[in-house]
Amino acid sequence: MDTKTKPSRVIGPEDVRRGDYVTVTHTLYEYISDLCAATPGQEVPITRVTVMSDDAGKANKIVEVCLPFVLVKDANGKLDSLDLRRHRVARLTKAYGRRAFSAKKGQK
Repeated sequence: MDTKTKPSRVIGPEDVRRGDYVTVTHTLYEYISDLCAATPGQEVPITRVTVMSDDAGKANKIVEVCLPFVLVKDANGKLDSLDLRRHRVARLTKAYGRRAFSAKKGQK
């Protein structure tokens, strides 16, 4: 029995592949300051905030890649599109992904 723990790895958009299991680790939000309405003619300041995803650890399987977009499917079969300019993803091990998907099917 293999008892070694294999960590997930944050990957760049160029490293995503169809069939990989991934999880969203962080999401980038951009906000326009309310002060921009009071200062006409000035550059509009944008505030960027990166937060840890509530779904971190939730396995998704990559169905298709068209950078910067990735079509993923969760264990329930729900499809979603991720914009990799906004979402940071980590590759999960195949064993973790398969187990997460099979466990979810058993819960139906």
